[in-house]
Amino acid sequence: MPVINRKFSGALLTAAVIGLSACTSYHYPSEAEQKVAALQARFPRYSFIVVRCDNSNAIADAVTVGALNAGASSANAKTIVDLLSRPDSPYVAVLGDGDTVAAATLGRALADSKGKARPGRTVLFVGDQQYEAKLMAVASDAGVKLEFVAFSN
Repeated sequence: MPVINRKFSGALLTAAVIGLSACTSYHYPSEAEQKVAALQARFPRYSFIVVRCDNSNAIADAVTVGALNAGASSANAKTIVDLLSRPDSPYVAVLGDGDTVAAATLGRALADSKGKARPGRTVLFVGDQQYEAKLMAVASDAGVKLEFVAFSN
């Protein structure tokens, strides 16, 4: 009986060491986590709410972006519109793992917030510079200030 207990204890100890070593392994930050860090570095005194709009796969992203550009809304776009219309909400930051869905979502939200956004509201976007000109134009039409943080991975 003691031999079995020792073997079992040894196996249990080995499993515990392997399991705990996995917990201490390095965690590589996701693209969205890197973008939040870039946002905090650029605006250290800002308090903001992050609306995360992640890419999924090429087909789903193409359908989502097409629908948003055609006038359909999404839960994230509606959330952004709601936050921009509130007088007491902090800055709204839009980002994601990848930029296509995030940029299309923000574009839809800005178009939908025309006449609803509180004057002087600011929205922050972290992403590729290819989206800057279009988003700046839509933000200007909506009466919203857009702070763009260029990020490429």
